[in-house]
Amino acid sequence: MSDDLRIRMYNVGFGDCFLLSVPSPEGTKLVLYDFGQHISGRARTLSDIAKDIKAEAEAVHGNARLDVVIATHRHHDHIAGFDL
Repeated sequence: MSDDLRIRMYNVGFGDCFLLSVPSPEGTKLVLYDFGQHISGRARTLSDIAKDIKAEAEAVHGNARLDVVIATHRHHDHIAGFDL
């Protein structure tokens, strides 16, 4: 277990997507904070970003499990990727 909090920000263009790796006594916990993209600000596809998030989760947990998912509000640029 690492004692460091890690925050990864994914380049979605205009929108938000953060993956936090949080140390805990039970091991690292993964928190996905928003996952969206505004239609006018595409940097990468949400599908490609989801693959990156899955790979990170598999590297941490050995499977694609996220421990907590947070959607701050229901605007498209914060939730569009959650239906993948």
